[in-house]
Amino acid sequence: MILSALALLAAGQVQAAPAPPPASAETVRCVEQTTLGSRVPRKLCRTEQERAAAGERKDRTHALAAFHPKNGGVGFTNN
Repeated sequence: MILSALALLAAGQVQAAPAPPPASAETVRCVEQTTLGSRVPRKLCRTEQERAAAGERKDRTHALAAFHPKNGGVGFTNN
């Protein structure tokens, strides 16, 4: 009798948890980011659109850095 009551109670708790809403463009998500040389993490909050834009900027920056002479690429020199 007690075991069946506990089973019903546990089953009710599992069903009570609502599903998280899908992420939309206006949803703000925060992550903790540690910077090199610091032990203190900083909280970075952005929307999904801002994250996508930052990722595109990062990709573009890395692509351009590959052409820089210091990185082994062929670029313009002052000679």
